[in-house]
Amino acid sequence: MIQAISNLIRQIGPQIQHNTNVTDNLFNFIENNQIFLVQYQNLCNAYGRQSVNRWTGELVKQIFNLSNIGTSPASSKLIKTYTLH
Repeated sequence: MIQAISNLIRQIGPQIQHNTNVTDNLFNFIENNQIFLVQYQNLCNAYGRQSVNRWTGELVKQIFNLSNIGTSPASSKLIKTYTLH
């Protein structure tokens, strides 16, 4: 699961804006891209949405070498809140 999520993040990373909202940007990109949305949904079906979302947030922090600076309500419908970096 972790490797699959990591691969998804690495594929999307170059296509999104890297600011304090990078996690929300990533989920918005997934939400609006049918190919990545299907991959995300398959991961959620296999491992549970909460687990996939939690690991996605953690891996965004690790992959992009970020520090946490707070939380915010999400604009993406795939998550409720996210960590600001």
